[in-house]
Amino acid sequence: MVKKKPAKKLLRILIIEDNVDHVELLTYAMERNFAPIDLHTVESIEDALDFIEQTEYDIVFTDCYLNNDLIIDKIPNLRKKLSSVPIIVITGSGDESLAASVIKSGATDYVVKNKTSLDRIPKLIEKYCYKKGKVIETERRKRRQAAPIQEKILSEVVTLGRQAKHLSSPSIGRVPDVKQLESLLDQIQRL
Repeated sequence: MVKKKPAKKLLRILIIEDNVDHVELLTYAMERNFAPIDLHTVESIEDALDFIEQTEYDIVFTDCYLNNDLIIDKIPNLRKKLSSVPIIVITGSGDESLAASVIKSGATDYVVKNKTSLDRIPKLIEKYCYKKGKVIETERRKRRQAAPIQEKILSEVVTLGRQAKHLSSPSIGRVPDVKQLESLLDQIQRL
């Protein structure tokens, strides 16, 4: 059993499962070990893709068969939207060739539904979502957090460029201040 982790950042989990009983079992296993969590459940890949557009998830669990259809062909669509987010496929079939196909299609891991698999779910969350007790940031979140910094740097470079241009265009009878220009260039290079 994995010990409950105090998450400073809320763990966001998406479950794609059309069996209500299985959703309840998964939810119980996750909440028991990682509460509070932000948990969403959907019954189809199409609904999952809609949710993924609106929310950034840390991990996704999906049944291998949804509405009696094998989802292997739809996993690449999930992977495109989720990039580095772990996708764990859960199925009642312990077929090794199916497991290999699921992984080749873009899933991160494969779990067979049985008595011990519920104990494995928290371990998978721990493995893929936590590093040193903290929720691992997804690439999408990292890029979103980096964007304001990049914008600030770009704005600063533009401002410094204007100042350098102003200093380098001498007014009538005014000599450019070389030291100020060099200082501005140093600041630009550091950025």
